Amino acid sequence: HRFSSQWGTQLRYFTPRKNSGQWGFAINAMEEDLNPRNDQAQMGNASLLLERYNVRALYYKENGLSRMGIGGAAERTTGNGPSNDVWGPYLTFSYDTLDNILAPTSGLAFASSLWWSDLQTLVTQTTFDYYQPLGQNNWRTRFRVGLETGDSKNPAYRPQLGDQEELYSLARHPLMGQQVAWSHFGVANHLMNTWWGGVTVEVFGRYGIAMDNWTRVEDAWETGLVFSIPGQITSGKVLVVYDDSGQFTFGFSIGSPRWWTSPMP
Repeated sequence: HRFSSQWGTQLRYFTPRKNSGQWGFAINAMEEDLNPRNDQAQMGNASLLLERYNVRALYYKENGLSRMGIGGAAERTTGNGPSNDVWGPYLTFSYDTLDNILAPTSGLAFASSLWWSDLQTLVTQTTFDYYQPLGQNNWRTRFRVGLETGDSKNPAYRPQLGDQEELYSLARHPLMGQQVAWSHFGVANHLMNTWWGGVTVEVFGRYGIAMDNWTRVEDAWETGLVFSIPGQITSGKVLVVYDDSGQFTFGFSIGSPRWWTSPMP
């Protein structure tokens, strides 16, 4: 699969922690080639090339299992769509009780980021993960939901459903909307544990929806099987997916991608 994101680079710096707090700074540059499955009239173009450059500065404070950051971000976007220079306050919050980073079997993880672009548009990204063990044989369930909101008039800040594997079958042609939401339910078994990682198999179903003004524009679903190899050094997965268009997707990946936070800067 060719993902909608073409290339990107990031430079991050954190000051030493003091009294459970620290400053964090990030500089990002990215080019996106957007080919949405749903051709939005606001875009006026079924394919859109965007170049994005942004800076972010936040002060982070930790309190046990939670972490909050507050600061600001500014971004310039150019390409064959609208060009913009925008800025605004930025807030992020996370809470994590997962028992294992690589292959969790119990606990929850919540993460949410909000950016008030030009003090006019609230751009957000929120995810919630919950893992529950099943019996004593390494079986567990996973429930995941997510929501993104953005600007319906600016393609750079229209959330994308599929660009971060929310649905594997939408990776090449994501759904776009003013809001997008998705859910995932899976049953998995951790087949092997070693010093370098392990092997996990999961049967799952996923559903996603793209909305404008909280009204459905288009939705999609998929079901499939994935073998994951979470590791200390590198990771990978092999998968097969059947989607609502009646198509099968076969694929594999090597490594752990660092997803761009689009539509967040």
